[in-house]
Amino acid sequence: MVARMAARGRIMVATFISCVLILPVLASAYEPSESGLRFAFPDFINSLSSFEGLQTKDTPKDSDSDSDSDDTGRSQGSEEPENRMSYGSPSKDEDIERAKIEQAGERKDDQPEAKPVSNEDHGGEGEAKTPVVAKSEATPVENGKEGLVEGFYDKDCPLAEQIVNEVLMKNLKKDATLAPAIVRLFSHDCLVQGCDASILLDATPSREAVEKKASQNGRFVRGFDLIDEMKARLEAECPGVVSCADVIAFANRDSLVYTGLPPYKVAAGRRDGLSSLAEKAENNLPSPESSVQQLIELFKRKGLTLEDLVVLVGAHSIGTAHCGIVGGRLFDRNKNKEMDPNYAEQMRFMCERDDNTLPFDPVTQYKMDSRIYDEFLAKRALLESDHALAKDPNGGGIMKKMAADQAAWFQKFIGATVKMGAIEVLTGHQGEIRKQCRVVN
Repeated sequence: MVARMAARGRIMVATFISCVLILPVLASAYEPSESGLRFAFPDFINSLSSFEGLQTKDTPKDSDSDSDSDDTGRSQGSEEPENRMSYGSPSKDEDIERAKIEQAGERKDDQPEAKPVSNEDHGGEGEAKTPVVAKSEATPVENGKEGLVEGFYDKDCPLAEQIVNEVLMKNLKKDATLAPAIVRLFSHDCLVQGCDASILLDATPSREAVEKKASQNGRFVRGFDLIDEMKARLEAECPGVVSCADVIAFANRDSLVYTGLPPYKVAAGRRDGLSSLAEKAENNLPSPESSVQQLIELFKRKGLTLEDLVVLVGAHSIGTAHCGIVGGRLFDRNKNKEMDPNYAEQMRFMCERDDNTLPFDPVTQYKMDSRIYDEFLAKRALLESDHALAKDPNGGGIMKKMAADQAAWFQKFIGATVKMGAIEVLTGHQGEIRKQCRVVN
């Protein structure tokens, strides 16, 4: 009986001691957090470990746990998987680090998307090329008229040439035949009354027929919508600064580079003309039947030599001719006798309709190369005027040199194009800067 009461007494004492010692320890295992009570399991274990007799074999002592674990209960140096929930509250250093990362992310999101500017030649037929033109101070052009300078828009509209190039390349990806169309547009503008964008006018105050209505232009010259798009972009960027004449010059250069010509700089400062007459176009543009002498005299009036003429005719390396223009020669027995028989037969087969077009160079239609002169010299010229130049002793001699040295032809072509781009240009206070290229202000 006494032993039983003693046992009960020991149980009550043990229960009392448990309430006094264990309950506070359990209470300390919970701590407040923003979402309520948080069970700090590692801290609870550590608190138990501080009592002699409760430390287990697998539980490290305080000194060891401080070195191996951080205050979140994870081993130091361990990596927590992304999006894994953490029960421990982050340290102050972790808060700062996370804030830096978030701020860095916000700064990155605020930045515009980086778009590399490609200045390398891509080569390859039908692929876009961006001219590689280094930035430089505006310098006069040696062969140009006073007032034309390289880098003319560097201060007033520094993105002018880039905008022209962007619009052109976007459209060339859809229609590569626009490249030779722009080259033709440039030459047909400059040869009439100078490079003044008069070929772009739909009408003038005089109400007379304009250049684009001339027989040598009409449906054979295009690219007007493309120039309109370029001009609209430029007016949005820098209103009233860039002339339509310079837009054509930039687009001509970029079209040539796109088709294989080495990059070169274009002098600017042209202003737009106020008049446009179909009659002037008919008197100053060559026709497919022009004789060598007629061509020489026409180009001489514009300050261009026979060599310039032959070099520039090499632009027929790209582009096409309408059957309506060359059909007469193909189907005229007397005229086609001077053509390569197989070539003539092939072209006649392709010209069943006047609306069809034939490539000047059937081998590399979209590439500027000097092999077009081999075609001319081998009696495979679409245009009678090109054939006449090849037959001419002087003209044919120049063609042979160009065919044998493409690099030399490239350089001469650039030089002749620069000369053409300076024909009778309006500069300074002459002419105007059109707001829209199709009408005068």
